[in-house]
Amino acid sequence: MFAISISCLIMFFFVDSLTAQITIGFASDAANNLIEQDFFTIILSVSLFGIISPLVGIAFSILPVGVSLILNAKTSNFWLSYLISIAISIVAPAIGGLLAFAVSRNILVSFAGYLKSKYRVYRAVERVLGDRSQSIQIQLLLRLSPILPTAALNMVLGATSNCRLFPEFVTAMALGNLAYAVPLSYLGCLIHSLADIEDTDDLDVTSPIGMGMAIVGGVASVGVTVAITCYTKKKLRLILEDERRTSEEGRHERMVGEKGGVERGVGPTLV
Repeated sequence: MFAISISCLIMFFFVDSLTAQITIGFASDAANNLIEQDFFTIILSVSLFGIISPLVGIAFSILPVGVSLILNAKTSNFWLSYLISIAISIVAPAIGGLLAFAVSRNILVSFAGYLKSKYRVYRAVERVLGDRSQSIQIQLLLRLSPILPTAALNMVLGATSNCRLFPEFVTAMALGNLAYAVPLSYLGCLIHSLADIEDTDDLDVTSPIGMGMAIVGGVASVGVTVAITCYTKKKLRLILEDERRTSEEGRHERMVGEKGGVERGVGPTLV
């Protein structure tokens, strides 16, 4: 099981990296074009990109890195760019997540029924989501670990009847976005600041400095993500064990009730 988990984790990062590499050329060109625009146009463009990203499954890491890099190039103000990038990286994907939640809540109800009948882990998570003391925690863990892509997670949670939009879904989504936005926005600003030291004219995240910082950040991200994923799997295992214990207790109570009814002569009669 451990080998399978590690293989799935490596596959996730490979797919996520492949997605980023496919779009990185377009992102670099778009960044250089955006720098020539006015500040309001830049903010509007990156905000729209952030809203669309969770709806179509674009890797979240592109947003905070790209926004901070572009803004730092435009304003030459590290901390202003850093703070604005964090704000956009939290709010814009949250709007996209709310749209996905609304669509799923109104359209994918039947899909939730299928998941509930098919997967025991889904039934267990659905029951936990009904408990406010654990709902935010489990949603946040699912967002911070690569068990389920964010776009799919928004849809699944929206289709889950026990998942409340306010405050659990919104709070967990905001905290999850914040956890990624803070280090990745700093990384984007740092890439551009180091590029300035080299007197680089164009923004190019594939430059030696850009790739070096991306590798360092990637290694650190993998380490943190592995730790969070292991904890999430442990938490889900405990939830499943609790669900199994609850089911067995319910089954035992039904059997005792049926046995007591038969002994009193009020059980089902044969015709």
